[in-house]
Amino acid sequence: MISCTCVFIPFFTIYGLTELGQPLVLFAFLNLLKGEKSIVNYVWIFLFPFFSSFVLSGLFVGIALGVIWLIFCIKHRQFLSRPLFALLGYAVFCLIVEYNLIVPILQGFHSHREETVFNKSDENLLLFSLKYLWENGIYAQFYTLPVWLTVISAFILNGEKRRTVGKTLFYFIIIFLVIILFDYYCPSIKGFRLSRFYHLLPVCWMLLLAAASQILQQKGRKEALLSYVILSVQIVFLLFRSYNYCSGNTIRDRLGFQSSYHYPSFSSFYAKSLLNEVSDFIGKEKSEYRILNIGILPAVTQYNGYYTLDSYQNNYPLEYKHLFRKIIAGELEKSESARGIFDNFGNWCYIFPGEVHPVEIIRGEYAKNRILYDLELNANALQTAGCNYIFSSAEIKNCERSGLKFLKSFKNDDSHWDVWLYEVGFVNSTLSPKKQP
Repeated sequence: MISCTCVFIPFFTIYGLTELGQPLVLFAFLNLLKGEKSIVNYVWIFLFPFFSSFVLSGLFVGIALGVIWLIFCIKHRQFLSRPLFALLGYAVFCLIVEYNLIVPILQGFHSHREETVFNKSDENLLLFSLKYLWENGIYAQFYTLPVWLTVISAFILNGEKRRTVGKTLFYFIIIFLVIILFDYYCPSIKGFRLSRFYHLLPVCWMLLLAAASQILQQKGRKEALLSYVILSVQIVFLLFRSYNYCSGNTIRDRLGFQSSYHYPSFSSFYAKSLLNEVSDFIGKEKSEYRILNIGILPAVTQYNGYYTLDSYQNNYPLEYKHLFRKIIAGELEKSESARGIFDNFGNWCYIFPGEVHPVEIIRGEYAKNRILYDLELNANALQTAGCNYIFSSAEIKNCERSGLKFLKSFKNDDSHWDVWLYEVGFVNSTLSPKKQP
């Protein structure tokens, strides 16, 4: 049941086993620390970099394993070579997997993340910590109340193991505070966030839950039944509060409960038929022109085969960010929130109209029956970037100010988006045929 609870923790599926693979890696590493010689333990550890994100958890998993290895060496006063070999192998495979990230840096690549500003939280440190103790930070729908109920029950009902419970809780609090301090002050090196130790928190919570549940089950049948009830409640709660929009909403719908998110269907969101109409109207191979989106998420047009000059990217050239900023500089001056998102973060390399809140753009909510009255893009920068067409979810009044010519609007009741097609003045594109900046 502990495993089921761990599986249902909300996580980012796009990053594979970044969170869910950590318990297996820890299990394999502890086996090596205990002296097991099975090659399977090495296999689990060496495979983890291939199915997880290095920048989200890979580095921090390696650091955590290194600290555990060092503590074991000091405690047992011996040099443990097998776990060290596993750590070195883990580091080598991380370097192999992330060669696309590492090689450009060695060649002098400058990332847009060099200008990223990570500010510490505006909350009081105590309130920030208490919030994590309740909601577990970015995994905000994994509420920790069942964990605390299990820990308290184990402490009260099993008097013989109170010292064990207290010791386990003490170690957890130490680890928790270290992670919280990193996350609160948010240190970084050239845009690489060193605060992401919080990706280790789910496995820490699960270890605490497992230890407390085991102590309850050792006491007697009633206590064991209590632990099963608490675990069952946690699993059911996670099912209904899952961040997995599709499966979570499907389960709620079938049980007669209201969906927690009202997102469009897959077909409506990606609007293939509507965007095929746009392509047919343009009448060129998609590789022959470049587009920018306003309101429409670039992922939608990229999915439909268009070559976009905007995108959500974790890492792209700083020079391109500066070029793109010239296009939207006038709009950024109108909106402090949009300016902060683009200048201080930059992953959303989007056109943010000053008269629209950027969150609407990011969430794909600025989709239909909209009008932009005061949009002003830099026409020269558009030409320099090699932009040929603008796909807008809103009608653009006075589009001539941005060097745009209205061609046609496309609407479909089955589509989440409207598409207003605008042509940019003739340019000689110098960009290579890529779908991403």
